[in-house]
Amino acid sequence: MKRNALKALALALVFSLLSVSMPAASIAATAAASNARSLSMKALLVGGLANFSGPRVLTRQSGKVKTIASPSGASVVRDHTVTISVRVAPATQQALNDLNCSYANSKVTFLSANYSVSKSYLTVNFTFKAEGDPSKTSVKFYSGARKSVKDTTTVTIKPIPIVAVTLNSYTSTLVAGQTMQLVAAVLPENADNQQVRWTSSNRRVATVTAGGLVTTLKPGAATIVATSVSGGKRATCSFKVTSPNATPAPTPMPAATPSPVKNTTTYRALLIGNEAYSPRLRGPYNDLTAMSAVLGRSTIGGKKYESVTALKDQKKAQVLSDIAAMAKKSDGDDVTLFYYSGHGAQGAATESGTGLWCVDKKLLSVTELKAALDKVPGTVIVILDSCFSGMFIGKSATAAEVKALGKSFDTQVMDAFKGSSKDGLTAKGLTSNKYQVITACRKAETSVSVGYTKSGSTTYVGLATYFIAVAGGYDLFNPSDTRFYGDCSPKDGVDTFAEVFTFADTYVDQFVASYDSESLTQDMQYSCSDIGFPLFGRT
Repeated sequence: MKRNALKALALALVFSLLSVSMPAASIAATAAASNARSLSMKALLVGGLANFSGPRVLTRQSGKVKTIASPSGASVVRDHTVTISVRVAPATQQALNDLNCSYANSKVTFLSANYSVSKSYLTVNFTFKAEGDPSKTSVKFYSGARKSVKDTTTVTIKPIPIVAVTLNSYTSTLVAGQTMQLVAAVLPENADNQQVRWTSSNRRVATVTAGGLVTTLKPGAATIVATSVSGGKRATCSFKVTSPNATPAPTPMPAATPSPVKNTTTYRALLIGNEAYSPRLRGPYNDLTAMSAVLGRSTIGGKKYESVTALKDQKKAQVLSDIAAMAKKSDGDDVTLFYYSGHGAQGAATESGTGLWCVDKKLLSVTELKAALDKVPGTVIVILDSCFSGMFIGKSATAAEVKALGKSFDTQVMDAFKGSSKDGLTAKGLTSNKYQVITACRKAETSVSVGYTKSGSTTYVGLATYFIAVAGGYDLFNPSDTRFYGDCSPKDGVDTFAEVFTFADTYVDQFVASYDSESLTQDMQYSCSDIGFPLFGRT
């Protein structure tokens, strides 16, 4: 999704002139029709070049294959895709037509192919989806005319890693002698190894079986831990065990009920999800669904969001008009949330050269968005799930306090934000006191979307958005789960800025760490004037 952001229009234009892509649907149909384990580029190109409207790049038609070179190895997580780049010489139509590949279709499924051209060789990119069990398999590339000209790539299919472990309860108070069944689940649900191990921090107070059945023995405190066998992800439930004969505490005298303070704040939200690019993004529409659901469930101080405007595929002028319309409705007591999911672009590493890449291929720069949002009265919450979004608050390096977020969520998470005033960001983008900002990545990074596959269908969602929504009490992949995960320090029915960011950033970090890829470096960033500011609520 967002990591395909256009760094420069010129780069995209050059690529379009040097690359020919065959339609995936027609290629897949070709492979499926014969149910074969081999592919011929000559067969795949039939129909592909007929639909190619750009200039012909293969000016040399004849010249047999002399060399084929493919990488020795590649790795891919099961249910994900892997692209193998094969170099073929010479750069001729005859050599391209003569390239073949064979593979075990019980392990990988062919999806698409494209090629680019240099003066002396072709680079042919084959994309496969790993569908077999975790193991190793070989993909062979060879000349149909000269079988001795060949090379082989070993593909390692890795298991789907566990991102997190969840429990049906995180705190409990029981009388000694009672039992309670804990149930653990892993995310994602299609992770290969879903086993968890159960342990107790104090077996004299409470024990736990291999199936999660907790038995309390005597008064005291114990923490029951569920740890995934694969990846070591943990979830904990804190138990307080009381004596069965404990004397009940005396009933306190009723205190005078204070007069309720009227909440005069009006909450509004403008949500934008842009997918209609070429090629199309996958995820922003689902991001809109998730954020709309979170805000629809949210009540802060007895107040719901008066309006939640969710818009798809907005052009630059439309975004500015949408913000202006919100500004006319607001006053100084109001809270306005602006959310964007879609492409980000960076033509230059400056605020004027970085911004949101709208569907009309126009850049809404940092400075332009700030000028528009500055006209919205009151407090403005900004959540951006796009490439290079850290530029909106001038943040690239990870703040030192964010590195301290390894604490469990039942501690004071706000401690992690101490020292944030030392970031030196007062002159950067959206960093004045009126803004509370969360960005999906640093100013020089791309953000990603992730796919969740179930029953052969894959649903995509922005990685940062998914965990922000879960913190707010909505799981796109399990909508019936209404638990308010972000509310933890303390559990008071309010998701503060610190709680939401800490939850989402921790799980994004865990997800990124679970993939062995140097190109995946997404790190969420923040800027806030009030870490206790309520983002979502359940009152």
